[in-house]
Amino acid sequence: RDRAKARMLAILQPIIQERKQHADRYDDIFQDIINKALEIYADFDDEMIMNLLIALMWAGHETTTGQGAWSVIHLLQNPEYLELVRAEIDAQLTPGQLFDHRAFAKLEHIQWLTKEIERVRPSADTAMRVVDEPLEVGDYTIPAGWMVQVATEVSHKLPELWRNPERFDPLRFSPERAEDKQHRFSMIGFGGGMHKCTGMNFANMEISVIVALLFQQFDVELITPNPQIERGLGANKPTETWLRYKRR
Repeated sequence: RDRAKARMLAILQPIIQERKQHADRYDDIFQDIINKALEIYADFDDEMIMNLLIALMWAGHETTTGQGAWSVIHLLQNPEYLELVRAEIDAQLTPGQLFDHRAFAKLEHIQWLTKEIERVRPSADTAMRVVDEPLEVGDYTIPAGWMVQVATEVSHKLPELWRNPERFDPLRFSPERAEDKQHRFSMIGFGGGMHKCTGMNFANMEISVIVALLFQQFDVELITPNPQIERGLGANKPTETWLRYKRR
């Protein structure tokens, strides 16, 4: 681990130094992190900045790749919605165009897709909290100080919150339906309350970029007809899944 960290620092240090000295030449998330770090604490050294970058890129890697994979799988299993996504991509994105927050804002069907994947296939399928004060749940009392564990996937399929909860239906997040607005904790795939995942927007952006560029450039076919959930410790992903693709 220490050798790997030293190697990472050797790779990133000259890049960080270049960015510090010529900040006006760059306009990307790497530069934003360096600028904000130095704004908050002028003595941020290169290793501290490297640690920030590594945490941002890798802290949610497994959960993000899991939900990204399910996004592709569910699109291929639901060709009608894939056509909506494809039409939106073709209308809003020019091949080779920079994919920034402005491009992301135009892709509503992909944004609804990422929310529906969070609902039906949350990578983090449990959330844990310590009970501050006695909590009444049905006929049970959970004492203060106990740890409780919430089943995210079960919560996301409560019929009192979602219409046809077992059905894959990203349009439930459209402004006309807005099923996720019925309760403040209807969606907890990224946690909730004070400890909601700080990388939620970044993760959804990553998934959206992958989906948009993949289906913009390739025709994709699902070879494995029905991938199953490979459950892990807080990070679920599909079992081995084969695709066939060709450039559009």
